[in-house]
Amino acid sequence: MSFSVRTSFGFFNVEFNPERVGVDSLGNKTAGGVSALRIGAEADYPVSKNQYADLLLAWSSGDYSALNDIPVIYPDSQFRLEVSVAMRSIPAGAAFSYAELAAAAGNPNAVRAAASVCARNPIPIIIPCHRVIKSDGSIGNYFYGSALKDQLLRHENFQFST
Repeated sequence: MSFSVRTSFGFFNVEFNPERVGVDSLGNKTAGGVSALRIGAEADYPVSKNQYADLLLAWSSGDYSALNDIPVIYPDSQFRLEVSVAMRSIPAGAAFSYAELAAAAGNPNAVRAAASVCARNPIPIIIPCHRVIKSDGSIGNYFYGSALKDQLLRHENFQFST
């Protein structure tokens, strides 16, 4: 079941696989989940109305906890799973540094590895890699560009340091 959702950030093009094991926001196994989300100017799939589309729309309208109810398919290694679960624990309006993310994933010395998980995150927004910033408070890089990362953080009411 692949679908697209039109949001103020562009189209969220979602791949959902009900036949694979997913992981919920607490790291528990669940049946099915999102395996990829791409942001684009056009819809890759039919624009659909379903429970996951509704949750993405709720998030884009300000219900930031709505994403917690979307299961994901991501655990191709234990470390990537732990980093992903740690990212999903970052509340909207907050951010972790890459060092804080590594520590939250249980390996404080794996800062570069945690950053690599962010860079290769196939499910942005739902696994909120945009909530991970540099230790100096700057927003850092983002696959879709730093301007969109800034927009996403502002949407979630992140308070930038001056």
